Amino acid sequence: MPRRRSSRVALCTGLALLGAFVAPTAALAAGATSFSIRPGHHDERDPASRAYFRRVVPPGASFADDVIVANGGPTPVTLLVYPVDGVTGQTSGSVYENRGRPRRKAGAWLHVGVTRITVEPGAESRVDFTARVPAGAAPGDHLAGIAFEDTEMPTSTGRFQVRQILREVIGVLIRVPGPAHARLQLGRMSLRTLPGTRLGSVVIGIGNVGRLLCKPRLSVSFASRASHERVSRQLDTILPGDTIAYPLILGHGLRPATYALHARVTCPESTAGADARVLLGSRLLGTKDPPATAATVVEVGGSGVPTWMVAAVASLTAVVGAGVGWLLRLRRGKT
Repeated sequence: MPRRRSSRVALCTGLALLGAFVAPTAALAAGATSFSIRPGHHDERDPASRAYFRRVVPPGASFADDVIVANGGPTPVTLLVYPVDGVTGQTSGSVYENRGRPRRKAGAWLHVGVTRITVEPGAESRVDFTARVPAGAAPGDHLAGIAFEDTEMPTSTGRFQVRQILREVIGVLIRVPGPAHARLQLGRMSLRTLPGTRLGSVVIGIGNVGRLLCKPRLSVSFASRASHERVSRQLDTILPGDTIAYPLILGHGLRPATYALHARVTCPESTAGADARVLLGSRLLGTKDPPATAATVVEVGGSGVPTWMVAAVASLTAVVGAGVGWLLRLRRGKT
C-alpha cells in the first residue's frame, strides 16, 4: 500500500564500510532539517488513513483535503510542494516520480494550494489540495502523491562527498468505482549477475495489466540434471499498468548448465505462470556461498532499496577487502 516516503536511506554493512559510507550520511543528518507530514483528516475506522489518503471517487467528481506539515527541527524549513505520479519500484512497492517529471497518471489529477512553504521551528502548517477525477477515468486504483522537498541540499565535507536531498511524499490512492481486478503477467526470465556485484539472480518480468493493485507472492524453481532449487518471496505492491524486471537474488550458487525455470506469481484475484530454458555459461554465486558479499538492507516505507545501491555497497566492500588483503600480505613480508 502507498506510504509516506523519505529520501533518507540507512545501510548496515561490515565494519570496513562504516567509515567510508555511513559516516558521511550521519554527518549530513546531524545538520539537516527535520520535518514530518500527515493527512489533515483521517477515518477512525481505517488506520491506514493516518498515513496516506485513500478515497473512492467516481468519474467527474472531486474531493478536497489538506496535509499537515510539522517542523521538529531547530531552524525554519522551506519546502517545495508539488504533485507526482505513483509508480512501482524495481523491487516492487509504491514509489514516486521525481520533481520535474511529466505527470501522466493520477498525479495530473492533483492541484496543490501552494508551491512553496516555510514552517517555523516547532510549528505546523496546512497545505490544501484538490483531487479531480476526469469524467473518462477507468475503474480501479490510481496512485498519486504530494511531495515536500527541502530547498536546502547540504553536502558532506568528508572524504566521500554526498549531497543529500530530503523529500517526503504522502500518498493519495483513489479508487474509481466500477468493474476492476488485478491481472498478473510474467515476462522474460534470465539468470545473471547483478551489475557491480558477484551475486547471481533470477530476473523475472512481472506485470499487472489489470486495474487493481496487488501484493503477489512469487515462487521460482530452477532445475538442471545435477540440482534443483525452489525460492519463494512475498512481494510488495505492483500497481496497475506497471511492469518490473524483478531481481530475485540466489541463496545458493548455480554451476554452468542448462536450467529449466518455472515461475509462478499469485495474489487473491490473479495467478500467472511461465516456463523457460536458460543456458548458463559461467558460475553464479549466491548469498550463502563464500566469498559472497553480505549486506543487510533497511527498507524505507516498505519498499526495498534499489539495486544500484546494493551494487554500490558491494563495490565498496570489494575495494576495502582488497586493501585489507594487500596490507596483510605486506605485513607478512616484513616478518
